[in-house]
Amino acid sequence: MVMAVIIFSMVLIYGYSAIKQINTTRQQVEIIEFSESLKSAIKRTALDYGSVKKYDFKVPAAYKEVCFVDLDTMKSFPLKITGPTGLEAKSALIADTVKTNLGAKDAQNVFTIPLAETPIRVEKISVNSTAECPDLEGHIPGSGWICIPTPTGKLTLRLEGMGDRTCVREWKS
Repeated sequence: MVMAVIIFSMVLIYGYSAIKQINTTRQQVEIIEFSESLKSAIKRTALDYGSVKKYDFKVPAAYKEVCFVDLDTMKSFPLKITGPTGLEAKSALIADTVKTNLGAKDAQNVFTIPLAETPIRVEKISVNSTAECPDLEGHIPGSGWICIPTPTGKLTLRLEGMGDRTCVREWKS
């Protein structure tokens, strides 16, 4: 009887850890799929100057928001990171990552909330920051970043080709 309880407990513990590992692997695959489809759409759109395209992306359920950061704007206007309406007000962790890696060629420029273990880096993007890609109020430069809620696991973006980069905005119906 005691041996049966021990064996049952070991099987239960093993089963729990196996299921947990499968779930973790599934989440990693989902964020990589999201990252690759986002990279592909942004790269394709950049080269098609003046085109505006609507893209729908499936975001893993664990992530409640996706944030895009224009690293060129952040480098030129550091207060966009630390100012009262800067990125730091939204997420100190994202702002710290941006500040730390700002000059790096492969610096992360797409973030999830909560943060994904896998960093996401897409081709050059403009976000609310230039005359060709102003914020919704027309401010130039705008914030240089945008966070879009994804409560249903769906992210709908308006991507506009700018030749050497892609203007990223939320798609408004």
